Amino acid sequence: MTTIDLKLATETILNLNADLAKSSNVATATCGTYALINDMISNLSSIKASLKSQEKLLSNAINTEITTGSATDGDLTFDAATLRCSVGIGSSGRYTSTQAAETGETPAMLVTGTNKYSESAVFTILAECGGLIDKLKESAIVDTTFDANGGHTLDIALAS
Repeated sequence: MTTIDLKLATETILNLNADLAKSSNVATATCGTYALINDMISNLSSIKASLKSQEKLLSNAINTEITTGSATDGDLTFDAATLRCSVGIGSSGRYTSTQAAETGETPAMLVTGTNKYSESAVFTILAECGGLIDKLKESAIVDTTFDANGGHTLDIALAS
């Protein structure tokens, strides 16, 4: 069995249970891990609800077009995304039309303030985050550097 410093064990418990502390939408070093997880769950639930709302509007617009056949070229009147995915996991294979998704008018599926995100943009961001979480859960984030006590150190520098 390993000996753990009492002070560090106590600080670990305090860090797990600290309040949410964020600066410019980024968790600070004093943010509690449980509070951060709860905030992430809340944010994901809010994003999902917004996507569902936009999906319903888009489905209604599609059904109206099919029923009335009012647009001769098949275009819908719907908010267009201003922020689309042009690189990454959501940049290809999400759309099968001849019009490239990153250059064409895709529907805005997440509208926050003045920003209108396409489905592929939301997917790309969530896929990247999900991949990191999966790697953490599956013990796939590793570093072979050893610290002074013989333990592994993990140097995480994520692109902002």
